[in-house]
Amino acid sequence: MNGLTLFLVGDRVNLRPGEELTGEASWQLARAPAAVEVRLCWFTGGLAIAEARCVDKVCFNQPAASERRRFSFQLPEGPWSFQGSLAALAWAVELVVLPDQRCSRVEFTLGPAGSPISLFQAPKQE
Repeated sequence: MNGLTLFLVGDRVNLRPGEELTGEASWQLARAPAAVEVRLCWFTGGLAIAEARCVDKVCFNQPAASERRRFSFQLPEGPWSFQGSLAALAWAVELVVLPDQRCSRVEFTLGPAGSPISLFQAPKQE
């Protein structure tokens, strides 16, 4: 049986810069991997050139074939999540098994209001 599971404590998916993101990673593999990483990353999508960055990571060296581990990250100030008709930026926590690169991902939003910035509407002018 092979399985990778990630969850964020409190099922929080709308977060603000500077907050602490905590969660739990678990895996059930046929044999022990060389390492398991939990990565904090952002990525772009849409018609823009695709880009991705790993901002931070927690590495579990010499893990057992089946384990459950907690992790936490201090969220950076940006970039903020956004959505538009041509491009979008989203954040994720990824669970990656090394060396074979199997992974699982949980996406979340990072922004000053805890929601993505919408590029679909012009800002209101006063």
